[in-house]
Amino acid sequence: MKNLLNTTRFHAPADGRGSGDTPRRSARERAFAALEKAIDKDAKAEEREEAARRKAVGELFTTFIEAADHDLVVSVFAGLEVPATKANRKRIAAHPLRPVLYPQVWKFA
Repeated sequence: MKNLLNTTRFHAPADGRGSGDTPRRSARERAFAALEKAIDKDAKAEEREEAARRKAVGELFTTFIEAADHDLVVSVFAGLEVPATKANRKRIAAHPLRPVLYPQVWKFA
């Protein structure tokens, strides 16, 4: 058994790969892969920052609306609803702090 273990050897493929390794890539391929990884990392960081900004605004929106005068609240909700899609307009209209907006408000928003 000892001789069997000593005589059995692993032979790497002729192209320089080891067992389970990926084929060698050129310097250009490695550079593009590194660039792609850096771009993905930056994009994910920007997404995290955007989510944090949205969360900060969302957390303070209710406090702001509760403290604002009625005319400002009407203007804010009208300003949000006018450019919104139909589905988002319904969601905004369902906000518990939204005042009743009359059709004439839409003309000025």
